[in-house]
Amino acid sequence: MESDAPSSAAKPKTGMDFLRSAMDWRSSSRADTSGQRPSADDGDCGATKQQDAELPVEVEAEPEAAAGKKQFEVTYQCLPDVEEQVEAAEEEEEAAGRMTGRRPMQFLDVLLQTDAHGVGLSVGLETVEDGGGQVLVVQSFRRLGPRDVGPAEACGKIRVGDILHAVDGEEVCSLQQLHGQLAGRRGRRRKFVLLRLLRPVAARGDSEASATSLFAPRRRPVDAVETKWTEVDAILRTNPQIATLVRQLATTNAILQEQLLASRLKQEEQSIQLDQLHALYARTQAEGLPLFSLSKSIRPFSRKASFAQGGDSCEKPIPTKIQTEVMEAVNAEYARLRQEFQLQHLLDKRELEKKYAEKAQKLEEATAKKVDMLEEGFQEALRHYTDTHDCHCRSLRTPSALNLTNGVSRQQWEDSDENFKNFREQTTLDLTPEMEDASCAKLEEIVVLLMEYEKDKHVRTANLKTASYVK
Repeated sequence: MESDAPSSAAKPKTGMDFLRSAMDWRSSSRADTSGQRPSADDGDCGATKQQDAELPVEVEAEPEAAAGKKQFEVTYQCLPDVEEQVEAAEEEEEAAGRMTGRRPMQFLDVLLQTDAHGVGLSVGLETVEDGGGQVLVVQSFRRLGPRDVGPAEACGKIRVGDILHAVDGEEVCSLQQLHGQLAGRRGRRRKFVLLRLLRPVAARGDSEASATSLFAPRRRPVDAVETKWTEVDAILRTNPQIATLVRQLATTNAILQEQLLASRLKQEEQSIQLDQLHALYARTQAEGLPLFSLSKSIRPFSRKASFAQGGDSCEKPIPTKIQTEVMEAVNAEYARLRQEFQLQHLLDKRELEKKYAEKAQKLEEATAKKVDMLEEGFQEALRHYTDTHDCHCRSLRTPSALNLTNGVSRQQWEDSDENFKNFREQTTLDLTPEMEDASCAKLEEIVVLLMEYEKDKHVRTANLKTASYVK
């Protein structure tokens, strides 16, 4: 048993030596990468060693040793701090930036309110040394007097040497473009203007970035905001949910584009249909014909059978779906317009009939009234003539007297042409011999005029009745 003890104790010793050598190699490799540290860092490391000395590190022996024969040994190790590793990474990035000739830029948005003289900036055009083009740089501030302070200087955010990138969201590349953007902003009515400036990110330990260092490291200031597709690919690969969402958005966008294209085609078809209907309606109005009287040759999409050359067979074209829809729409509109035209025609006809019937009735009443007035006037004139001449013509019977003696109604007497002859014969028979003198000749002339008046009245009344029936 005693001979086995040294051999069993030697095995844990070998394992501890291997672990110690591995830890020493790791610490030495990290020390080489971090470089030379200042004396203050050595002091911090020594303090860290003293703190770590108080914390023992337990190393378990190999599992082959017995539970009562395990040995433990305390080791100490000083690892670099996290802040030192971050600083080393920043130094590496700065070194890489110096090698590539670029320096990160930051955007600065400043909202200014113009005064009577503008924003108070003096901007010049300078050329980038590495061939990046020309940029607008803030050179100085406005000084019109000892107490003059412009809005740009009063805000305290703009520095001499800043690059003017955009005005109100629009990028400016020349002085002419800048003057065009700021034109009309001076005067009594003050306006606000948004300036976007480019300024290099200050390096660690520098309070401000110098104006001369703006152009040497600057090659393309827009690179700071450009999208890096490698980073996007890495994000999509590491996040499957985002990749799925992007694919869904792309599919939805494609579907919406197809729907938009289909809707535009549909709108074009509908506009063509409306143009054809308007042309048909305009032609109908120009010709002054009802819509249903138009021939099929001038209707939209009217096609004649095309006969094959050198044969008797005819080929009927097969309409497409769009033509079928247009023809159905045109036919439906044609039927609707025809019904509207017929209904409007019937309403206009009834309205005209009612209007002219009222006019005819009023005219007939006025004519009858005038005829009665004329008849009364002639009767009164005849009585006055017979009374003044004192002749024996009182036995003269007027149409009213004839109606009473003969038993014939007034309407029957007016409707018959023979009544005129009877009236003439009766009046000539009733004349006395004393009426053959000059006064009786005048009386006979009056009687003839009365007969002509009765005849004219009869003709006019018949014409009025016929016209009223026709209308």
